[in-house]
Amino acid sequence: MEEQVFRVPEVARRLAMDGIAVYGLIERGELRAGKRGGAVVVPESAIREFEERKAQTSK
Repeated sequence: MEEQVFRVPEVARRLAMDGIAVYGLIERGELRAGKRGGAVVVPESAIREFEERKAQTSK
């Protein structure tokens, strides 16, 4: 089964930030992403990894 992926607007809503911030995370290598059909997509696992790292740094 293929992992679910999300487009940038969906990721932005989930992480409570705007799309520009999500693109910045991707550009800096803080959030894994790829392309599918010309669209930037972020796998579910990358979102979870980012959230876990964010939780660790806020402690």
